[in-house]
Amino acid sequence: MKLVCDERRCNNVRIRITNNRRKAELATDMYLPPLDLDLALSPNPPKRLERLANVLAYWNKQLDALKMEIYQQGGRFMDVAEIKERVANKLFGRQIEKECRFVSLYRDFAASRRRKATQGCYSVALHTLMRYEPKVEYMLIQEIDYSLLRRYLNWLYSQDYSLGTISNYIFCIHAVIREAIRNEIIDRDPFIHLPRIVRRTKTRKRSLPADAIRAIFALTPSSARARVALDVSANIARIASADFIAVSAWQP
Repeated sequence: MKLVCDERRCNNVRIRITNNRRKAELATDMYLPPLDLDLALSPNPPKRLERLANVLAYWNKQLDALKMEIYQQGGRFMDVAEIKERVANKLFGRQIEKECRFVSLYRDFAASRRRKATQGCYSVALHTLMRYEPKVEYMLIQEIDYSLLRRYLNWLYSQDYSLGTISNYIFCIHAVIREAIRNEIIDRDPFIHLPRIVRRTKTRKRSLPADAIRAIFALTPSSARARVALDVSANIARIASADFIAVSAWQP
């Protein structure tokens, strides 16, 4: 059993199982370019891949234990499909749920929203975050910390997004974080110290009082063009009033 990168499937990290000259592969929820996978599996992985390296080390440790277990049970001729099922249960049925990619959790949460419009909002918010920080695609949810969120918020302000748009983008990320906390995947909320986004007070819609409208129509036009404009406005007002009276008087 070994970890490999399938470049034909968007660099999906897969577990390749070989037994008795037969092969099978188990897909994971991790996506890494071949070079990054090699670096993460190396004895001294770079700091940017430290979290993923810990997950991969955990997988390898469990795979080694499972290989020994199968060997002791005389599983030399065990079908690879059965081995694949045992690998899936051992790796993804327990502790590994505590280490999840942010993008996977985000997309699953977005897909669970009922309205298509809401799903679309989550999709746009994720694409905007990935445009700012492409490495988010490979980050664990534990790596979405205050520092990243603060830098992202400052970047959103610098891009002249409206406060409403910024608020919606941040809300989408926070909703996924809260869901992860509820499911005990993480235990701390990185949004605690993030400054709140205060939207501007909406302008109250105001209309002219009836007396002011009558005064406007009572004005003496200063030119022929103004007289025509006033006549057109008056005719439109009379037609609209007549239609309203007719509709009000009509009974089905």
